[in-house]
Amino acid sequence: MAPRRLTGPQEEPNLSASNPVEEQSTADQPLPISSFLDVEYRLEVLLGRTVVSVNRLVALRRGDTIPLNRLASDRPILVVGNVALASVEVIRIPGGFGARVAEVFEQEERL
Repeated sequence: MAPRRLTGPQEEPNLSASNPVEEQSTADQPLPISSFLDVEYRLEVLLGRTVVSVNRLVALRRGDTIPLNRLASDRPILVVGNVALASVEVIRIPGGFGARVAEVFEQEERL
């Protein structure tokens, strides 16, 4: 069965429909990891963050510099679902850019 894709906020998943995974599990057993293998996640590569006022935001012009909270020598961070999972190296791939995993974070290192 293909994963269900939501196209917008107006679409709600049908939770009352029969679900074979739900029928196989019981209240005291967690769902097997295989239940989630076809779920797609948005991956983001984070260079850094900052906070700016609306006044500064609307005054931005071409060539302006926006300082970020990370050093230029820091590797970008791979983020999945607002959780930092790894540091990456940005690389060129045919037709654009990609990210090569440099270090996978331990659970206590995640943001």
